[in-house]
Amino acid sequence: LVELGSTNCASCKAMHEELARLRDECGDQLEVTEIEVWHDEAARERYKVQVIPTQVFVAASGGECDRHAGFLARAEIRQRFASRGVECRP
Repeated sequence: LVELGSTNCASCKAMHEELARLRDECGDQLEVTEIEVWHDEAARERYKVQVIPTQVFVAASGGECDRHAGFLARAEIRQRFASRGVECRP
């Protein structure tokens, strides 16, 4: 999961907290990367970010398999991974 956001955005800050909890719950079952879009123009362009926060779900093969713009609760994130056969058990 790639989270594209900013430290100056309220929804992005909320996502940061959700992702920290997700990391605690899922340990090494999921890889979560957070990118500060105002400091990484290449990532902003690569992921075609139009609004923040944006979450990009990346398959093990490296291709994008899903995307969401705005706040996304960790339960929904876990559900999206589960629908692709990736179970996260706390």
